[in-house]
Amino acid sequence: MRRAKIPFIQPELLSNRLYVNIIFIGFAAFSTHFAALFSLPLLLAELYNKQSLEIGFVIFPGALLSAASALFVGRIIDRFGNNMTMIVGNSFLVISSLLFFLLVNYGSISIMGIYVVMSVGFFTLTTSLSNELSRILPAHQIGSGLGLHQLSTLFGVGFGVSIAGLFITRLEHLPSLKYTNTFLFFFVLMLLSCIALFYYVIQAKKRETP
Repeated sequence: MRRAKIPFIQPELLSNRLYVNIIFIGFAAFSTHFAALFSLPLLLAELYNKQSLEIGFVIFPGALLSAASALFVGRIIDRFGNNMTMIVGNSFLVISSLLFFLLVNYGSISIMGIYVVMSVGFFTLTTSLSNELSRILPAHQIGSGLGLHQLSTLFGVGFGVSIAGLFITRLEHLPSLKYTNTFLFFFVLMLLSCIALFYYVIQAKKRETP
């Protein structure tokens, strides 16, 4: 990193606190969303005896609405700004993680509805994060900054699935508790993401104030 003329991971990126906060928020969002996407089929099969087709129908509305939200998320960002959409998306992920923790034993319909909230929140947050990075980084750091952000999200996917798998295998003898503990963990992770986002919004406003 320090010897290369133009390293892929530029050291000054890691000293930019606003950038590091964005990286953590994206990491937490991808971890939480893909942990849920990994856990839900196992949960529906084990607790509700759902077959593959039925599991697909439970998850499909969330995926569909997430894709459909692409039609209006950009307009919302243009109208209300990145900060507002980041707060809304992060809030949806926090709320859905908490609802999964509280209501995972209350039927597949509730799981379907909660996953819709999570999917829309995930797409809204991740879209606004990428948009915000391109805004706050200098032109010569945008390529490296977005590349590192993408790398961190892939680490987030692996982290989320690994942690969910760990809870599910270690608590195999407790069918219900292993899933609630999984979502409790990611609820706490999203709360930390909220703190990072709160810090980011405050610091970003200070920088913009002349």
